[in-house]
Amino acid sequence: MPTPAKRLARCYAQLARPLRKLRRRFGSVRRPVRLLLFSATVLLFLLLLLSQRTGHGKQSPGPSLSRIDAARAKWVQENPAPGNTHELWDKVKNDVAFGVKTGHEVAAHRLATLRRSGWWSVGRDVPNILVVSDSDDADLGVVGLKAYAHDMLRVDNETHPREMPEKWWDKTGWRGDKDKNLPALHLLRTTFPGKKWYLLLDDDTYIFLDNFARYIMQQGMDEKPVYTGKVFFISRCGGFARDGTWAADKSKPKGMFAHGGSGIVINAKAMEKVYSRLGECIHEYCSCWAGDMQVGLCMWRVGVPLRIIEGGRSKWERHFIPFWPSKALSDKRYSQRWHSREEPITFHQIPENEQKLMSQFERTLAKDGDSVQYYELREHLMSNGIMPFDSPKFRQFKYFSTEFFTDEMKMKMGGPER
Repeated sequence: MPTPAKRLARCYAQLARPLRKLRRRFGSVRRPVRLLLFSATVLLFLLLLLSQRTGHGKQSPGPSLSRIDAARAKWVQENPAPGNTHELWDKVKNDVAFGVKTGHEVAAHRLATLRRSGWWSVGRDVPNILVVSDSDDADLGVVGLKAYAHDMLRVDNETHPREMPEKWWDKTGWRGDKDKNLPALHLLRTTFPGKKWYLLLDDDTYIFLDNFARYIMQQGMDEKPVYTGKVFFISRCGGFARDGTWAADKSKPKGMFAHGGSGIVINAKAMEKVYSRLGECIHEYCSCWAGDMQVGLCMWRVGVPLRIIEGGRSKWERHFIPFWPSKALSDKRYSQRWHSREEPITFHQIPENEQKLMSQFERTLAKDGDSVQYYELREHLMSNGIMPFDSPKFRQFKYFSTEFFTDEMKMKMGGPER
């Protein structure tokens, strides 16, 4: 982009051409005309400078790059030096941009857990990462999305005039989380342009980076737009009914979205399709009660449906698990996987003791260049006191299973497995 000085020189040159013609034709230009020309040039320069400072140029909206860089530097400063490398992750680490989503009410506790016991504590080198929340927190290295999102829409509205959405960013906690996903994707792409993959996670998600690397390294994964993760049906949002069918036409395919807690995965081709339309999607879908559904609706709007990726002996989306390991141990839908040598990618809503055991196990395997598999992970967790999740309410769940319960636990329950 030309500097203001170069712009001034260019403008002066353009204005000077007709002046030379006048001088050749009429001799010399009088002093008042020269004064008028000089004043017009100065005024033009000030207008150009003002447009830059008020953001009407082609600049990215929201927090300045210095603020984002400062937040990233603060986060990396708290991270232990990378000490556990792995051939798979090292091949793709520079091509992946991470967004970790938190909230100001829980950020201090959850980010401390992530550093101390979560996937970050394994010590992998993650060069492209942003931690985002509803508001800035310089002490934690967190970038606020609320101010960014409003500036993002202000710039978008200059091209496509619209009123600001009603009841936007008016809630806190889990209910306010719905407003973060679309701005987070925009900020992630703005901060890390040109990356092959973009991944948005929750602060209580555990990801096995080596298994994720194997997932995105499959042949053909970058040939067409990819939007994927743990599949759920869009419910009661954007014209879709509770069961995921299109309310106006039940014969159309059901709407699907990638569960945010398990990880939203988007490749470069899909991101380029949706990036310029994210402001439009905020206006259209910000009333939807779930932020990850908003992403699914926006992808559907731009013609990028959720893809279920085939790989190995099962579909890869099955390895994005929407709850914690001990609960997955008491869910019969995951029984076959816990007996297999397949590789999990993410778990969600994980208590710290389970995160700590998983990161310890991953660090041990990394010494031999191995990756985490379900069978070995189950043995490690249960040998260290992690038992399948049990509660009176969960026992009523139709997929509840006691397969991995100890005999003592089964006796206390007083009944056969369902």
